[in-house]
Amino acid sequence: MIAWLIAALAAETITIEATDDIWVYPHASDQVNDPFLRVWGADGKSLAADAMEANSFSYSYLRFAIPKSALGKKILSAKLVLSHVNQPAWDERYGTTYPLEVRSIGAFPSEGKWRYDGDLPNFMPKPGEEGLLVKQGIKTGSGKDGTKIEIDFGKGALRLNEAAKSGNIDLALASTMNPAEIGDRIVYKFYSRSAEAANRPKLVLTVE
Repeated sequence: MIAWLIAALAAETITIEATDDIWVYPHASDQVNDPFLRVWGADGKSLAADAMEANSFSYSYLRFAIPKSALGKKILSAKLVLSHVNQPAWDERYGTTYPLEVRSIGAFPSEGKWRYDGDLPNFMPKPGEEGLLVKQGIKTGSGKDGTKIEIDFGKGALRLNEAAKSGNIDLALASTMNPAEIGDRIVYKFYSRSAEAANRPKLVLTVE
């Protein structure tokens, strides 16, 4: 009991805003100023087999820099907070049928240096169960502001400790949602770090 109490008192929760984010798509617009990130899949898959096939897919990459005060500390839990645009072209059944995947990825170039053709072959989201950190269905609202989506990593949070040793946590968003089959506008559309402060992507970590 005493040991548990000491550990609980030693733990702290920190909220980190994304330092870089990339809409990974061959026809993506300006990476630095685009206020949106989009995610969709193709042919019933969330990930392409290779960079050539990836032209039909859309991923979004996020980077979170660990504050100096938290470097070297153990991550106990993690929650990714995103804002999805309200009144999307899809309804709740699509958010359940095509959940959002959060996957591991290598340390991709910063958003200002990212070049799709040259960089994607070297920085693909990690496939399979090994690369999957968490998968969650999405619900959205109907107001003017973005709907907050909270994705709890559960046990997957412990896997972030290895990535955090570099000083950053890099994540990839993917989904099997396929606009070519269910409608051109039916995609996930999240606000990027270039959006208003309230809608920017955040990572909430509990560390000790």
